[in-house]
Amino acid sequence: MIIEDDTIESIRIRFNKLAWTLDERMRRLFAAAEASALGRGGITKVAQATGVSRRAIHVG
Repeated sequence: MIIEDDTIESIRIRFNKLAWTLDERMRRLFAAAEASALGRGGITKVAQATGVSRRAIHVG
């Protein structure tokens, strides 16, 4: 599955709107949920969009 640039941008926008209200654990969970929804390659794309490390997303 190819993940489109507009999908990544929408994740970036949602994350930036919420990030200041979330603690570290909730940021990881948000990123992990987004990555899971994207499927294969989702962790890498969400890491690029949010700045959350791939490892942190994997741990969730």
